[in-house]
Formats: sequence, structure tokens, C-alpha cells
Amino acid sequence: MENRKNTGLRTKLPNDGMVQEQEPAIKVMYQALKEIESELQNLRDDNNQLHDELLGKDRQLAETRTLLVDREHKLSNTQALLVDREQQLAAQTLVVDSRSQHTATSSIRRRQEAERAVAEERERAAAAARASRLAAAELAAARAEVEAARAEVEAATAAADCREELQTFKGIGEKRARMILELRELSPEVFASVKNVLDSIEMKKPEVSNMMWDMMVGP
Repeated sequence: MENRKNTGLRTKLPNDGMVQEQEPAIKVMYQALKEIESELQNLRDDNNQLHDELLGKDRQLAETRTLLVDREHKLSNTQALLVDREQQLAAQTLVVDSRSQHTATSSIRRRQEAERAVAEERERAAAAARASRLAAAELAAARAEVEAARAEVEAATAAADCREELQTFKGIGEKRARMILELRELSPEVFASVKNVLDSIEMKKPEVSNMMWDMMVGP
């Protein structure tokens, strides 16, 4: 029984003819296995390359994420700076507007003060002109009074000289000399003829003859 069992368990080896018949197929299978192993190796290499590329992509992605985070942080800082700058600009604009308003108010005040100063200067000039005209009028009146007084003095002096000269003639005293001068001043037409003069001063012909004789002969 045991021999039968061992005999049944034995593997039947092919004979040489069968080996020779199966050798090409084995070679083909071997070649196919080698190609499959080569393809598997290529696939492993490709897989390793893809794995390396994926690792590189992951590193690049991590770096890109880090850069994005940094850029977002910088952008946030930039936005904060922009907000701060806008606030500063608004404050400066407010200061400039306030200064402009103050400058405009100061300019208006200075212009009003200048206009008041010009008006006051014009008023002073007008007052000075009025005072000058009044002084000129008073000076002219004073000169006229002086001239009139001088004319009166000269007339009085001339009248006195003329009266004294008239009194040197015989028959003409102080009364007749004054009468002659008053007639000459008040009524010049009286002296148009000798007869009118004689009638006016009440002189008679003998008195006139004596006076003419004295004028020709001398004292």
C-alpha cells in the first residue's frame, strides 16, 4: 500500500522528446517573463519618478503656500499702511483746508484793513485839501486886506501929500484942499472942465488968477 501511495505521489518526469518539444515554448515564456519583469521594472522606475515628482510638487506646493501666506501677510500690512496713509492724508487735507480757510480769512481781514487805511488816507488827504483851500482863501483874503490897507495907506499918503501940495497955492487952504481931493475921488467927472472945478470948490476968478500967477512966478 505504501509503495502504491509513493508511486502515485511521484511526479512523472517528461522524457527527452517532450522536453525538446516544450523548450521553444519555455523560451518564449521565459522571454515574456523577462519582458514582463522589464516592464515591471520600468513601471517601478516610472512610479518612483512619479513619486519623486509628486514629492517635488508637494514641496513646491508647500513653498507656494508659504509664499502665498507671506504675500497675504504683506498684503494685509500694505492695506493697513494704506489705511493709515489715507487717515494721515485726510488729516493733512483737513489741516490744509483749515490753513486755507485761515489764510483766506486773514487775506480778507488784511484787504479790509488796507481798504480802511486807504479810505482814512483819502479822508485825511481830502481834509488836508480842504484845509489847504481854506488856508489859501484866508491867505488871499488877508492879502486882499493887506493890499486894501496898503492902498488906503498909499491913497491917504498921496491925499495928504496932494493936500499939502494944494495948500501951497494961494487961496487954497486945508478945507478947499480936502474938498478938491474928495471931489476927485467921489466925482471924477467934475474935473472934466476947469469951470466945473471952480464952481465945485467955490473959487472966484481973482483967486484963480492969483493962484496961477503964483504957480508961474513961484513962491
